[in-house]
Amino acid sequence: MTCVLQLLNNKKMQVARRLTAFFKHLGCYAVYDTSFGRDLAILESQREFVRRYNAQKTSSLPMLASTCPGEKKKKEKKEKKE
Repeated sequence: MTCVLQLLNNKKMQVARRLTAFFKHLGCYAVYDTSFGRDLAILESQREFVRRYNAQKTSSLPMLASTCPGEKKKKEKKEKKE
């Protein structure tokens, strides 16, 4: 959505409404905003990192944290090769 925001030079809610209308025009029954769930996942990752950092003697660092599952999988594969 960031690239659409830059392209149209609009506010986030305007672009979200336009995209929702576009997808419904294509025949989608419902369009969901998942940004709240993403924010919760980031907060939980932050909490886990702080807990592991404070208990560094018993747990290992670094910790992989990403909102993109593909990015995380790519990093895990790279670590296995090394």
